[in-house]
Amino acid sequence: MAAMPATALPPRQPEERRSRENILLKQFLIIACAAIATACGGGGDATDNLYMQQVDKQKIAPPATASFGTDRTVYGDVLPSPTQKISWVELIGLQGTIDFTAETTLRNLIDGTGGRTPLAEMLRGGDPSTFMLLSYGHQEALFANTRLEEFKDALREAVAIARARGRTPEIRGLHHVTGFEQPILVRRDQFDRAARDVAAELGVRFYDVGSLPWTPEDLMPDGYHPTVAYSSRIGAFLRSQMQ
Repeated sequence: MAAMPATALPPRQPEERRSRENILLKQFLIIACAAIATACGGGGDATDNLYMQQVDKQKIAPPATASFGTDRTVYGDVLPSPTQKISWVELIGLQGTIDFTAETTLRNLIDGTGGRTPLAEMLRGGDPSTFMLLSYGHQEALFANTRLEEFKDALREAVAIARARGRTPEIRGLHHVTGFEQPILVRRDQFDRAARDVAAELGVRFYDVGSLPWTPEDLMPDGYHPTVAYSSRIGAFLRSQMQ
């Protein structure tokens, strides 16, 4: 399926613009904290450090072996710890190629934006997995200018590519976020519903992560990376659904 042509975005409403400005401020503060930690010898990312502290405190370690081997490859746009790569994927013992870089959207994955390998070539080049789990929508809903229909079309295209390469695609819904203003929270719900709708439309298994119980304390200070506890619940849920 060809990529949707670019269209001009309508002017933002004042409330939505304020929400975006607040998000940018939040991201700036997180980056500033990380820079200070590095300058003081702490090293790493601020979110990473907080996440690792939780891992140490709760004595949680990624399993040494994977329950599902290399049957699934995971491609996602948000993980609890971008640098350490400790996430719900490892917490459930699921080995996978986690295609993660900050600000990555599903469209970027498909097109190979920024010098990356396009998805079709990536799957042609030796990815051995049978199942392909798509975990996208957070960046599109919270930070990018992605239109809802553009996201749905990207999901359809990724599913078509996976099937053409002999893979079985799966779609993970969005987990909850906190600390964002109402227009952004509404977008989160809309993109989660869009992922569910496309999965139903195409006959793809959908993992309804948003149905899990949660509280605002389940998110890291940035408001969208899950804590260890939330990751563990997501992992247990995925494990139960995959078996």
